[in-house]
Amino acid sequence: MKDQVVKPKRSLRTLLILWFLILSIAPLSFMTWYSLSKFENAINEEVEQKITFNEKEIKNAFSGYYKNLKNKHELHLKDNSLLFYLTRDDSESLINLAHRWVLNDNLSEVSIYNRDGLLLFTSHKGRDGKVNDLVNLGDEPVYVSKEFMQSFGNKKQTFVIDIEKNQQLDFVAFSRVQSANGNTIGYLQETLRADSQIIKSISESLGGTNIIVYKTGDEQRLVSHLNLFKFNVDNWENKKEVKIREQELSFSKFKLNWGDDLVNVVLGQSKKNYQAVLKKVITSFISMMVGITIVLVLLSFIISLVLLKPLNRLLEVLKNKDPGEELVELPIETNTELGLLTKKFNELFAKIFKAQKQLKTNIVKLKDVNTEIKGTQTKLVHNEKMASLGQLVAGVAHELNNPIGFIYSNMGHLREYTTNLVKIIEDGGADKEKLAALKEELDYDFMVRDLPKLIQSCEDGAQRTRDIVLGLRNFSRIEEAKLKEVDITEGIDRTLDLLKGELKSKVTVVKKYAKAPLINCYPSQLNQVFMNIIVNSIQAIEDRGELTIQTKITENKFIEISFKDTGNGMSEDTIAKVFDPFFTTKDIGKGTGLGLSISYGIIQNHEGDISVNSKVGEGTEFVITLPIKGPSNTEEPKS
Repeated sequence: MKDQVVKPKRSLRTLLILWFLILSIAPLSFMTWYSLSKFENAINEEVEQKITFNEKEIKNAFSGYYKNLKNKHELHLKDNSLLFYLTRDDSESLINLAHRWVLNDNLSEVSIYNRDGLLLFTSHKGRDGKVNDLVNLGDEPVYVSKEFMQSFGNKKQTFVIDIEKNQQLDFVAFSRVQSANGNTIGYLQETLRADSQIIKSISESLGGTNIIVYKTGDEQRLVSHLNLFKFNVDNWENKKEVKIREQELSFSKFKLNWGDDLVNVVLGQSKKNYQAVLKKVITSFISMMVGITIVLVLLSFIISLVLLKPLNRLLEVLKNKDPGEELVELPIETNTELGLLTKKFNELFAKIFKAQKQLKTNIVKLKDVNTEIKGTQTKLVHNEKMASLGQLVAGVAHELNNPIGFIYSNMGHLREYTTNLVKIIEDGGADKEKLAALKEELDYDFMVRDLPKLIQSCEDGAQRTRDIVLGLRNFSRIEEAKLKEVDITEGIDRTLDLLKGELKSKVTVVKKYAKAPLINCYPSQLNQVFMNIIVNSIQAIEDRGELTIQTKITENKFIEISFKDTGNGMSEDTIAKVFDPFFTTKDIGKGTGLGLSISYGIIQNHEGDISVNSKVGEGTEFVITLPIKGPSNTEEPKS
């Protein structure tokens, strides 16, 4: 009967198309990814260059504010009118002078203080372009702050930047007004103000760059046209991308010296326009990839049809013929590589056909050989059982010989005592003198003392014989060939009882039994295992030694039985083969090599494990592990 042809999960055509697409699209995808990453890097570099350029422009703008204010301030300090009016405390003239400076020099604010630092007035330009005056006429006069005056010290002038909470950036020039002899007669403070609108105009002139100005440690007081509040800009790293109001910005933070003051400036360049360009490029690349993929799929499908057509015809022939059942000869339709492949297939099929015929012949021979091996194996196992039985019988015979021997020897004395007693009774009669003489002659008193001892000795021998026979019956009784609950230590003790004759002469048995529950097992099978292991231990001890038998319960509900002797031990090579069938270290004719192999099979059938630990000269330990609940298979295992 021909085997059913199994249809492959993936056809060769599908695999060819997949590989073609992988080998075509993978490089194209890599080039696309590489090009897009390069384009994105170029955009990032462009943004960084833009920010670097804007840094220079901002520094130039602030430098312009500084130079402009400084030039105007120095001209005003040299104005003789200022000295004249301050000397005479002519506030009205000073106010008119300040008005002219605010209007003509485009200042935001002019404040004049007397020599004590008392504010006389402040003239400032409002949003309507008019100049308003704030004269210090209140109940609490305004002075220059002590902190500022302490930092000002003995300097003639200073230039600082002040940031107000109402989003104003004040460029301030503060100087002493001194007389011709160098005495301080007052102070002049002039301010150029840049509010958020001015910052915004600077931002627009720089291509939409976001500008934030603040002083270190006072991030809540900052100037920006973004209306930012409570931003911890001190923690922003240089040129780190930050997302504000769904807008991704690349930032650059730097410190700017302005006169005697220092401010922090943060520039944020929006990537919105660049990202829009990048999206268009990505869309174009994806469209191109989709188009190329469609073309490649169509092309690969066409190529697969052309290349695989002869191979498909070859497969059709293979589906309808089985080279194992008949000699297959496939037609060669082309001189290409497929034709050479067909030729090789024909040669291979011929070899397969020949090999299968030979295989069928060999299978028949193997069946016969297997039947013969099974018979031989059965005989070997029987021989092993008979050898064990013979050894057991020899031990039992030796044990029975002692009690039977002294029972037999005691019978002669009992016969002699009985004869003498009958003679005393018959011959002594009523003659007391003759009876006394006869008792003395036959040692009557000794017979009376020794007769109970002889009877007791015979009873002990009979009891010992009975115990040996009972132990032998319990060791391998037929009713224990089924799965049942037993105390495992009882089986060990029965085995030791049967081997007392061999043990007592040279082996001291040490028992370390742990309290254990009854386990489900085949008692007669396990007794056979115990017998094999104990006999091996006896044979391994040359003069005198010790055999320690220990039981314990493991945490995973198994019972562990250890047989540890002080015999010769085994090498690593012997340990590796000790459970192999027919392996033995005994002389020819003294062992079959099946004892431990059979024991291993019995323990495996009980779903347990048996292992051996040994060192040459230090003894051997066999460890048996058995499940307390017993094997799951309730059929009797075959030994």
